[in-house]
Amino acid sequence: NISYFAFTATPKAKTLELFGRPPAPGDDLDRAKDVVTQLDIVGEVERVVFRAGESRLEIQVARPGRIFKIAADMEAGRASIQRIDVDGWGVLHMLHTFNGVDVNNPDRKRDWFATTLWVVAMDAICVGLIVMVLSGLYMWIRAYQKRWIGWVLLGAGTSCCAFFIFGLKLL
Repeated sequence: NISYFAFTATPKAKTLELFGRPPAPGDDLDRAKDVVTQLDIVGEVERVVFRAGESRLEIQVARPGRIFKIAADMEAGRASIQRIDVDGWGVLHMLHTFNGVDVNNPDRKRDWFATTLWVVAMDAICVGLIVMVLSGLYMWIRAYQKRWIGWVLLGAGTSCCAFFIFGLKLL
């Protein structure tokens, strides 16, 4: 990952919560969703690790600006929760990488409606930008008298893109 701006994450104190009933039977993700629902935490379940010998379920739930790390003791019905808040750059970073899937785990699916809505909105914006650029190029080619202005603007736009792609590495 290339990161131009560092962000700070501020861990909050751990709290101990009770979740009323043992999670419903099922795979680790189903049990994790049940624990997260009982703890009234909202977000995308990103990571689930079950430690059978300790009867402990470790869950990480994320949403833009906040991450929850949960260690649930399945036998005692208790969970230790650590809330991590990130600053503005962290939120911006999360919004650019937050899609609810993992390249290394193809079985992982989006489980939070807001994640699906976010991904669809970003895809729609990208398609709209591509259509806008292509239609602008078409209109520029058709307007013979104003073509020199188009060359100037195309050069300025290319320079800006080159700065953001290559120039920021120099700063």
